[in-house]
Amino acid sequence: ISGGVFLGIHDISAGVASASLGVNEEATYNTITLSGAPVLNNSNLLGGATSNGGDAFTGNTLNILNRGISAKSVRNFANYNFNLPADTVSGDTIFRVTTNTNISESTIGLQMNGQAPLLNAGAKITLLNTSGNNIIANHINNKAQVSHGISRIYEFDIFTDANNLYASIGEIKANPQLPALMASDSSALITVAQSAKIVGSSIKNALQQTSA
Repeated sequence: ISGGVFLGIHDISAGVASASLGVNEEATYNTITLSGAPVLNNSNLLGGATSNGGDAFTGNTLNILNRGISAKSVRNFANYNFNLPADTVSGDTIFRVTTNTNISESTIGLQMNGQAPLLNAGAKITLLNTSGNNIIANHINNKAQVSHGISRIYEFDIFTDANNLYASIGEIKANPQLPALMASDSSALITVAQSAKIVGSSIKNALQQTSA
């Protein structure tokens, strides 16, 4: 969902399953991705929905790529992935809802696409704000690691208070694989240079033979 105005209170479900011939239905491994500036203030976002209580949670994912998007509610997502845009600063809020929210048993993921935000250790981002309503977050991960480029790794602490889900940078460190990656790049450059030298010599020899 990358734009548009969604009027009236309604559900947007990534997957819907209805029971048939007594089979217990499942609405699993579905994805909703939010980008741009859609107006979803009256929308309930569901990872899955079933008619007889079947699994509507497993594998369902909500990707939030832009800062400042709001919805009425979210539920039935096993994965919440939050992108931190390049202009993100400490104190920013990525996503808002306006009802009580339960994200228990979910995995919280972070990513940085393009230029890394200018965030230092200790910076705190509000990933999800419930507009004063309660948030329940039992058994979620309390750490997340994000690589940006080949040089930096951001270590985030994930935690909540009564109304918010936060990510705070605990540490920014060099990628321990950076020397090996640089050595690999150097080897590739040496190989290219050697290949170019061989080709150049072959052309030179060919020209000399032609002149003779």
